[in-house]
Amino acid sequence: MKRFHRQSALLSGMALLFNLLIQPTWSAQLSHAGSAPDPAQVSGSADIWLDSNGEPLPFQTDEAVLEFLQQARIVSSTSVGVGVNGIRKVLLEKDGVRAHAAFRDVRVRKHRVRLQDGRFYMNFTDDCIFELAAYRLSRILGIDAVPPTVKRTFRRSKGTLQIWVENAMMQSEYTRKKPETPPTARPTHQFQTIYLFDSLIANDDRNAGNLLWDSSWKLWMIDHTRAFRWEKDARSLDRLRMCDRAVFQRLKEVGDERIESELKDALSPRELSALLARRMQIVQHLERMISEKGEEIVLFER
Repeated sequence: MKRFHRQSALLSGMALLFNLLIQPTWSAQLSHAGSAPDPAQVSGSADIWLDSNGEPLPFQTDEAVLEFLQQARIVSSTSVGVGVNGIRKVLLEKDGVRAHAAFRDVRVRKHRVRLQDGRFYMNFTDDCIFELAAYRLSRILGIDAVPPTVKRTFRRSKGTLQIWVENAMMQSEYTRKKPETPPTARPTHQFQTIYLFDSLIANDDRNAGNLLWDSSWKLWMIDHTRAFRWEKDARSLDRLRMCDRAVFQRLKEVGDERIESELKDALSPRELSALLARRMQIVQHLERMISEKGEEIVLFER
């Protein structure tokens, strides 16, 4: 993995300059559905997507879901009062197929900000484009726990559209009800993958409202609009004690060039540089654990 040189330019306190430094490119891809790079390059998917009635949708691959999200007509939309910024739940229709999706269009970038919970941030970013970056990165690494996402314009607002996880249970409800899960669910393994991913993308906004258990006991991650910070140090590595063997291999072996190529229209150069630096730290952390405890303790098979 190549190392990025530390950028020497200092940030100006002017908000306009700040925006120019980090603004990702929202290119003409929004008006040309076929021009976006293929984030997954997968020929099939084990996920069964459902409509609002709980019936399976006719999507056999991620490409089919992405095509539907790009091309389907938006029939209606409803505001969903979940999260700080909220989202719009839209109903899509194409060739007689109807499905729901989540539309996000938040785009906030500030040099400094204090949030309602008291936390103070420099270079604060809250951007819907990060949901697309999270999806593409998860597919590159074989994590497969972020719902398919595309760029889309709705009512003249540029944003992202993400397939809706129907019949899902939030982690907050899961904790309250304590349902009995089948052995195949392996919650510990799924949470360890989430810890890895959140450390990788510098996401400190994970909570029980943006983790969803679907009807097959798969845990999905949503709401990554405050991720991909400029920090080059991976946080909370102390809780990362295990890793999926296949994900670990991809984390080590995938080239920086591929990550840059597939995320360059969603992340700024500085955000990409920080992501690659955190990736190296996480690999080193897992390698140390393997050296100390052994592969059979640290790595697990999906």
